[in-house]
Amino acid sequence: MLTWSVHLCKRRRKVAAAVIGIIVLATGLTYYVYRVWYVPLALLVICAGSLSAFFFPIKYVLTTERVKMTNFFTRENKKWEDFWAYHRYHDGIQVGYDPRNLRGRIRGGIMLYYDGRVATEETLTEIVSARLKSSQEVRGQLLRRPKE
Repeated sequence: MLTWSVHLCKRRRKVAAAVIGIIVLATGLTYYVYRVWYVPLALLVICAGSLSAFFFPIKYVLTTERVKMTNFFTRENKKWEDFWAYHRYHDGIQVGYDPRNLRGRIRGGIMLYYDGRVATEETLTEIVSARLKSSQEVRGQLLRRPKE
């Protein structure tokens, strides 16, 4: 139905430069303190994994049955039924899991960023709202226990 790619690092170059500088300083400090090569390497792997959505391109595929998000370190392939609601932000739409259970609160959801060409705000809102309720619509259901 819809396929697009977003590279967040290219959108915010100053932030990317600052984050890279902080990672280089932290890696250097880690090497200075421990004097072994594998501790700074572990730090780099942890930082690359946690910041992969920012530094590496994200590819999205929305079909009638699924939401797919692929990144260098991350892969999500979920059915629309796995999500509970969506919330609109200025740069994208977050499709979220059910926050009434612990797993849903921890996992959060998938952020679908706009790209301005294929995935515009109108296009994504139309597709997502046809399958999910907005977070404002389901706000009253937060007090009820989920069906397990």
